[in-house]
Amino acid sequence: MMKAEQKIAAKKGKVKKNPNGKRLILTPGQTGGAIPLIPIFAGLSALGSLMSGGASVYNAIQNSKMKKVFSRDDLPKKPRTIECGILNLDVSSGDGSHWVAFYKIKDKEEGCYEIEDINNKIAKELSQVNNKYGTQLTFSVRIDPVDFRTYIKCNGILQFNTQYSIAPVLGFKKIRCGPFHEACRSEKTANLNTINSIKVLCNIAHGSFNNQHQSHSIYEFFPSGRTGTKVVQSPSNLIYYRLNKTDINSITVQLVDQNNNPFDNFNETLTSVTLSLTGNATILSVNYFPSINLYEDSEIALLCLQSFNSFPNINENNNKFSIEIVDNENNNAPMMCYIKLEEGCYEIEDINQRVKKQIDVYNSENLTNITFDILVDPNDFRSYIKCNGELHFEIPYSIAPVLGFEKRQYKPEYEILRSEKAANLNTINSIKVMCNIAQGSFNNHLQSHSIYEFFPSGRTGSKVIQSPPNLIYYKLNKTNIDSITVQLVDQDHKPIDNFGETLTIVLHIKRYGS
Repeated sequence: MMKAEQKIAAKKGKVKKNPNGKRLILTPGQTGGAIPLIPIFAGLSALGSLMSGGASVYNAIQNSKMKKVFSRDDLPKKPRTIECGILNLDVSSGDGSHWVAFYKIKDKEEGCYEIEDINNKIAKELSQVNNKYGTQLTFSVRIDPVDFRTYIKCNGILQFNTQYSIAPVLGFKKIRCGPFHEACRSEKTANLNTINSIKVLCNIAHGSFNNQHQSHSIYEFFPSGRTGTKVVQSPSNLIYYRLNKTDINSITVQLVDQNNNPFDNFNETLTSVTLSLTGNATILSVNYFPSINLYEDSEIALLCLQSFNSFPNINENNNKFSIEIVDNENNNAPMMCYIKLEEGCYEIEDINQRVKKQIDVYNSENLTNITFDILVDPNDFRSYIKCNGELHFEIPYSIAPVLGFEKRQYKPEYEILRSEKAANLNTINSIKVMCNIAQGSFNNHLQSHSIYEFFPSGRTGSKVIQSPPNLIYYKLNKTNIDSITVQLVDQDHKPIDNFGETLTIVLHIKRYGS
């Protein structure tokens, strides 16, 4: 479940005044214009604040009696402390251009946003702007379910380089960009889940760790329900932590995210420790100084794993095939349409759409008429392809095994080609959690550092939460812990990718029998 929390702040300070008493910038008549959808000191509410702030300044400009309000034809290099937004009231089709700085703090809005909420809110506020000023600004944003990139289409210029910009949330760089008359793809995956986990801190407890820092955390969770739903956390296995004092005259409990501030270290032999590791890769490593001293009979188990189902099934090793155009009537030289899919998490519908999109581009450029359709039978899980060209699945890095076909050529069939084997869209059969300080598990006949194994059963992009109901503890291979490495691998012990999604792993160490 994807959520976004956008924090917005406005600075207060003294206004820098022009020594002449006026802020005067000439306004030449020219063609051009842009709208910064994410302004300087406001978040998603920038356009909302325009209705009163921008309109009042615009009306003042038109009033000949107002001598201290002037328009401008360029963005300022540094905003004044009271300005929270900048708007160009003209579009590229208008006459002249003038910029308006407006200020209205009370319209700031922070909240939990899905990508649809962001799109609808901006579209609504743009509609109000268009109605007031006769502009024709358009904006739409969506997230691709395969590679989790954001696609924006906008006929205005986006000011993503402003302070408190929403650009990182949408996966874009903090630069001025646009207009995008075709959908523009973000450089990185969208990061709507700025809170990956919520920690419960208690000031009288100790014995847990956040990466290499000691913490007062006594519980960690992620609210997996939709925004606004009831959150109820009742741990099935209670984990007890040692108190840091016995004379309790006050207690403080606090909720923090995965990036809580570090606490002072202490160096003593512990009977119960939790280690929380967070990062944007499937290999997490931390160093502890001073090191953590444990008893000889200490053992370790996975307490919780949280991430997103973004493990790709199409990569550079299985993403290609080609289609040869058959022209028996004219005996022309063969033409070849090469298909290459980007790395990502694909359902069969996604593969079908991406292939057809590339074929459409090839047809329009070469005046050909290639057709292609693929589906998977829900009964026998075989792939069925209908194509009027010759399929070349024998090329290197072929997608054939994923679709259940052999690595060979297939003549054009105006009926339907049926794969020899079941489609294998789940190239990852299981995910193992490896921990370098654990011992006692085996992979076939070989010793392994595996402490947990699972398979994400949800849809692509859904939240993955693994909290084993029955903890399995493994013996430690050392008692002085100065570093720890946790890694996710597949069933063949090959490292897996997670598209840079946040991964949080919580481990529990205790004495045997405690």
